[in-house]
Amino acid sequence: MQSIIKAERYISRRIKHRQFDVVGSKELAFKVNGFSNWKRALEKNAGFVKHEQAVTHKSAMISWHERKTRIANNNGISELVSNTVLQKRRFYMKTMIEILIFLITNEVAIRGSWDIDNHKEDGVFRNLFEFEISHNKELRKCAEFMPKNATYLSPDIQNELIWTIAKITRQQIVNDVLSADIPYYTILVDGTKDRTNKEIVSMAVRYVKNGQPVESLLCFETITTFDAETNAELILKTLKKYGLDVLYILSQCYDGANVMRGDHGGIQRIIQDKLGKVIPYVHCFNHRLHLVIIAVIENIEMVRIFFDNIKLIYSFFHRAKIESLYKGSTILNLVVTRWAGHVRATNVVYENYDEIIETLPQVKSHTSYNFDADDIALSTGILSAMKKPEFVFMLEFMKTFLNTISPADKILQSRDVGFREAVPVIESVMTEIQKLRSLSSFEKMWDKCQPKFDLQARPDKCILIGEEICSISHKCDDIAMKVVNTGSHNTDTQSDSDDKLSTQQHQDRLIQPMDLNAVVT
Repeated sequence: MQSIIKAERYISRRIKHRQFDVVGSKELAFKVNGFSNWKRALEKNAGFVKHEQAVTHKSAMISWHERKTRIANNNGISELVSNTVLQKRRFYMKTMIEILIFLITNEVAIRGSWDIDNHKEDGVFRNLFEFEISHNKELRKCAEFMPKNATYLSPDIQNELIWTIAKITRQQIVNDVLSADIPYYTILVDGTKDRTNKEIVSMAVRYVKNGQPVESLLCFETITTFDAETNAELILKTLKKYGLDVLYILSQCYDGANVMRGDHGGIQRIIQDKLGKVIPYVHCFNHRLHLVIIAVIENIEMVRIFFDNIKLIYSFFHRAKIESLYKGSTILNLVVTRWAGHVRATNVVYENYDEIIETLPQVKSHTSYNFDADDIALSTGILSAMKKPEFVFMLEFMKTFLNTISPADKILQSRDVGFREAVPVIESVMTEIQKLRSLSSFEKMWDKCQPKFDLQARPDKCILIGEEICSISHKCDDIAMKVVNTGSHNTDTQSDSDDKLSTQQHQDRLIQPMDLNAVVT
């Protein structure tokens, strides 16, 4: 009786997954509800006796005995099909996985909306897979051999494949860390909130493999609270879960938020206390550089007004009617939280200055587009601001300075660059900034501005701009030193009425946050 019941349970599972057809509602007892009419279980024309004659039962019993034979002989499921069919199905699955990896690597959405009329999902994954079938004869033949109820294109299968890919990739990363040149590794952690206000924590590890630094993303974790204790526990628990020894943590690299860097209650301190060892905390060097640039923009009026005008230019020139008049390169948006965006936006305005100046007066004179009063007023205001010597000089100055720093930003964001490779680049950037100290460099920038405005007509502006640039240096010094010493900045800087510093001093002050000796110590 026990073997019969086991067989019936096996049949029920197979039927539930549609591996055998069920005919008639009477079979529901063996499909959904389970058999319970034990009074008639052994009657001649009812119960088990009758069910034994059903096609579904006979097919399931064949599979049952076949499964027991496979287990006894230690054979896999691949023994059920011929080698030709097996190879076709493997090629089919391999193509699906390659498409998924391609979409994931390029950060393309896999699924789309559901087409009600055609009863079909209109997603990139399906469309790309169908495109591949239409152009690949071998894949097309493989698709023809696949059972109609097992095409493996459902969202559930896609998610399972993605999870499997992630699991294999993560295990490979862990294996690389465990077999690295030295057993020690650095952890890099950062967090950001999603739309539901949950904290998405990204964790990466940095280690040495074959004499080269390697940086790999380990995982994403979700938490509802972002206090230091919860995050520290999450970091240690996650590392242990994936098989990494937390005692081999060499250093910790985070941003400069208080919850991360706190000397008493921060994540870095809690982890050191929990493990009972000194694990140095490193404030991300590129993040420090970012803080300096953002602080300068926020706290120096002349620079802030300049970038406010850049944002206004972007907003105005992205109107449909204005875009049709403008013949230059696309003006880029200025992302406040990323200073690299300031470099790109400044370069575009610099390179297309003449085209922008030529377009703005057309708003007032062009009659076919029916520009309203707001458009005309805004274009007139932007034109006036862009022709001012203050804007012209700041455009030249910020373009020169930000592009000088840009190589340091790129090298510090590289995943496979170590301190040894970064030092020469950073020192070279510092040298180039020091070259800007000279009066000749200042005059060279000033001379480049002259074609854009008439200094003879506005001699007072020369003195005004010179004084304003000098006042920038004092503010930069105060901000930069606070960033170096505390990892944060304060807006309580000295006023413009303080002693004016020279342009040479201004360059020196901006170099201080890049001092490598300060980082090492």
